[in-house]
Amino acid sequence: MSKILRIFIIYLLLSSCSLDKKTGFWDKNDNVKINEDLVVEKLFKDIKKFEEEFNTNVRIQTKSKLSKNSFANNFTNNIGRIDYDGNLKTSSKYKFSKIDFFNNFEPEIVFDKKNLIFFENKGTILKFNDISKLVWKKNYYEKSEKKLKPFLNFAINQNYLIVVDNLAKYYAIDIKTGNLIWMKNNVAPFNSQVKIYKDIFFVVDLQNVLRCFSIKNGKELWNVKTDSSFVKPQKKLSLIVLNGKVFFNNYIGDISAVDISSGKLIWQTPTQDSSIYESSFQLKTSDLVSNGKSILFSNN
Repeated sequence: MSKILRIFIIYLLLSSCSLDKKTGFWDKNDNVKINEDLVVEKLFKDIKKFEEEFNTNVRIQTKSKLSKNSFANNFTNNIGRIDYDGNLKTSSKYKFSKIDFFNNFEPEIVFDKKNLIFFENKGTILKFNDISKLVWKKNYYEKSEKKLKPFLNFAINQNYLIVVDNLAKYYAIDIKTGNLIWMKNNVAPFNSQVKIYKDIFFVVDLQNVLRCFSIKNGKELWNVKTDSSFVKPQKKLSLIVLNGKVFFNNYIGDISAVDISSGKLIWQTPTQDSSIYESSFQLKTSDLVSNGKSILFSNN
C-alpha cells in the first residue's frame, strides 16, 4: 500500500469522528452524562432461612390395632393401619454398601417370620434375625455384574426367597440357608413387585410383559404382552392377586386382568388419555390396592 493511500485512509477515519459538544455525548469535563432520574428497584429479595421447628408440642398417636394383614407376600397390597406402639425399644447398626440413587427407586425390606431380608449396593443379600444378628450374607453376581450395582426386588414363602433384578436375572434362594437353588436370565430387566401364588410367581419386565414362572425350577409357564413405551419410568410396577386372577399396571398406565390358570387376558383398561401416550415417561402411579371387591389406583 502506498504512503499516499495510507494517509488518505487515516484522514477519512479522523474526519468521521465527531468531537463536537452539540451531540451531547461529551460535556465540558469530557465525562459521560449520568441520568440522575434513574430509579433502580431490586426484583429479588434475599432468601431468609427459617430454621426453627414448627409445632414443637405436637404429638402423633400411631398406636392402632385395626389391621392384622401381613407384610409378607401380601396379595392385595392392602396393609391397612399397623399395630405399632410408637416406642423404639432396641436399635443396632450394620455398615453396608450404600444403594446409589436410593430415592429414585423403591427398595423394600421383606420379612421371614421374625427375620428381615435386604440387599446392598452390589447385589449382596443380607438376612438378620430379631436381635439384629446377621444370619447369612450371599452374593451370586459376577465381578462385572457387581460393577453395574444391581437393584433387587423380593418375594418370599416358607421355603423360597425369589429375587428379580434390573439386569434381567431372576433366581431362587433357600430362605433358611441362603444357598442358591436356581438362576435364570430373562430377555428384559425387571422393575416390578413380585407375587408368589402357590408354586408359581408373577413379575412384570421393562417390556410391559407379565411373566409367570415356576418356583421349583424357574421355567416360564406363560406370559402376557401389553403395549410398551420407548422411555421407561423408574417407578416400580405393581401387581395384586385376587379371586384366581392377577392384576397389574404397565408403563403407559394400562391396568390388565389375567386368568392365572390359563394365562389369558380377561380385560384391560387405560388410565390416561391416548393424546399423551408419547409422554408416558412422565407418568407417575401409585401401587394397585384392593379391598377384596374393588381396585384402587391413582396417577398424576
